[in-house]
Amino acid sequence: FPTRRSSDLALPDEVAQVLAAIPRLASGEGVELRLAAEALRKNKLLAKNASLTRLFRRYPESFVLVPEAQPRTVRYRRAGGG
Repeated sequence: FPTRRSSDLALPDEVAQVLAAIPRLASGEGVELRLAAEALRKNKLLAKNASLTRLFRRYPESFVLVPEAQPRTVRYRRAGGG
């Protein structure tokens, strides 16, 4: 199992799994939703017909969808503000 940094210890397991599946997201970059969906499905973290935006909206303290009304991109909010 990968070693977690102390700043990651409070992350819900699902958030940590998403960040592991999409390294660009963990670095703070914006990621297109279609690319995020591909990565999550490949890693069996998102079912074929599951809602990607619903997954990210479950964790508003961790993820931001842009634009909010009809999102095309997701960003990770780093612990401590970001």
